[in-house]
Amino acid sequence: MREYLTCPSPRCRHTVTAGGRAVDQMTDHIVSEHELPEISASFHANNLRPERDYQAA
Repeated sequence: MREYLTCPSPRCRHTVTAGGRAVDQMTDHIVSEHELPEISASFHANNLRPERDYQAA
């Protein structure tokens, strides 16, 4: 099982593996790819909830 964060943009499929730097990585992605100000991107990234990817063993 893997936990990850998904970009909040409706048409974007970018994900980062949940962990210590996941919020920072997602903030950087939102700033660079979606051109939001850092304060707004940080807010969105901090409010994401990890999703789980269940894969058959």
